[in-house]
Amino acid sequence: MIKFDSIVIGTGIVGSFTALELCKLKQNILVIDQNGLSPGTTRSCDGNILVADKTTKKLVEITNDGKKLWKDFIREFGNECEYDEKGSILVATQKDDAKKLGDHVEFQKKIGVNCSLVNGNYNLLETHLSKTNSEAVAHWPDDAQLQPMKLCFHIADICSNLNAKYNLYEKIIKVEKTKNGIEVTSSKNKIYFCDNLFICAGVWTNDLLSLINKKIPIKPRKGSIVVLERGDLQINTKISDFSYNRTVTNTDSHDTLVAAVIESTKSGTILCGSSREFTGFDNTKTNPEVLKKILNDCVKLVPKLKDLRIIRSYSGLRSLTPDEFPIIGEIEPNIYVATGHEGSGHSLATVTAKILSSFFFTNEYSHYKDIVSPDRFNV
Repeated sequence: MIKFDSIVIGTGIVGSFTALELCKLKQNILVIDQNGLSPGTTRSCDGNILVADKTTKKLVEITNDGKKLWKDFIREFGNECEYDEKGSILVATQKDDAKKLGDHVEFQKKIGVNCSLVNGNYNLLETHLSKTNSEAVAHWPDDAQLQPMKLCFHIADICSNLNAKYNLYEKIIKVEKTKNGIEVTSSKNKIYFCDNLFICAGVWTNDLLSLINKKIPIKPRKGSIVVLERGDLQINTKISDFSYNRTVTNTDSHDTLVAAVIESTKSGTILCGSSREFTGFDNTKTNPEVLKKILNDCVKLVPKLKDLRIIRSYSGLRSLTPDEFPIIGEIEPNIYVATGHEGSGHSLATVTAKILSSFFFTNEYSHYKDIVSPDRFNV
């Protein structure tokens, strides 16, 4: 019989930090992913850690805790993931949005966020920002960006050195409780036992929960990104149309929602987003019409983007809950889930792992249990 203290299913950013937390707590763990290392949403995103887009006090608080833990991680394990506190700006492109942006800044400042409206020459922040389409600009200097794949590979190296075992390209087909603990059977006819099971499978979490006759209210929301070639155009921060915040909080619309998001990478390429649309699980191909709308919106903010060629485009599936908060907690005795982060997986992955560990190791982050608990949906 192969017995582990814990098994983690999923090697995206949430599963990676969960595995790392368990390793640091001296657990003997197995990490499983049926499609390799970080094959899903983490691979298909832009790797942002943002407070600028958070619209409630609790979301700001939990994100700030996540950012503090990110700094702890970098100090302890080094910056192999291109973590960069380059800041972000929100741009009100419509006169009606200028006051709303000011109100958003005041709301965040009152709860301690480092942000401000940029009065005067905002082109000192972004030289190429359109003056004709910028009614108001606000700045969050502490927002950050990283390279998601480098991060997950780095954490896998750390965990492997701490004696974690990784079984990739192995699908879980059965989960049941036995006298020996939780029995997990794989598609390779291997059987593992563990005391605790952690399901960190993003939008595919319900596929695994169906094995124990459980289901949580998450659904996939597709997002697309266009990658532009390296050039002389310099983007210093993450630039977003303020209407991006509305696409984040609009969880009901089945229209395709698009708002300009522009940022550079360490390699020099430029990422242009962002879209949100419900297309189910199967359709992760990029839609040329959506990409065209993304680029049109981005060029309005930074006109010189039109001089750059498109290298490629890609799409991914965000896991969306009805109330914007992730679902983190115990769904059956000794079986835990962590999903539903939508576009905040990188912001909240560090604190998610701490919330999970608070169930049986430490109470430091237990005050978040109720707002992220699966029980709030009566599952």
